[in-house]
Amino acid sequence: TAIASLALGRCVYPSAAVDRALAMSLLGACSLMLGRPRQTISQLSWAVIVMMLLHPRLAHSYGFALSCAAVLGIALWSGPTTKMLHAMLPAPIAKALAVTISAQLLTLPIQLLIDPKLPLLSVPANLLVTPVVSAATVCGLLSLALAWCAPQLSYHLAWLASCGTSLMEDCATWIGNSPYAMLPWVQGWV
Repeated sequence: TAIASLALGRCVYPSAAVDRALAMSLLGACSLMLGRPRQTISQLSWAVIVMMLLHPRLAHSYGFALSCAAVLGIALWSGPTTKMLHAMLPAPIAKALAVTISAQLLTLPIQLLIDPKLPLLSVPANLLVTPVVSAATVCGLLSLALAWCAPQLSYHLAWLASCGTSLMEDCATWIGNSPYAMLPWVQGWV
């Protein structure tokens, strides 16, 4: 697990969020090796502590803060939110919505610091792209892994991945251009 995490961390674009995910994954692998249960909030806490000690500049990184807040929100509230939504919606839709809503609960204050607007359509946008995110990611990684030995197959996998990312881009553009996508946050101390 640790070797696969390190290999994946080297393949993706470097960022504070990727480093946080890699640190959590390595802590999870250590927990697994020691026979301890995986505990997301504990892993997140230790990852943040270690990363802040090694790279204090992360205290100023919005990407790092958003990544940590999203993981914490999902860990705390996706289970209860899924149960609540499952009473009204089919299980796959309830779970996808719960993850998005849970992540947004804690990232919204940080988003407001970056741009003082409420993203009204981000939950429906995430729901629309959820079915293709995993497939596009897997196809892209397989394409990268096979490029050296099977370039033709790699090309087809990259093309499939780009179909998924194109759909995500179209959804983001369509929803982002809507006049109802953002609600300006009221300025001033009140």
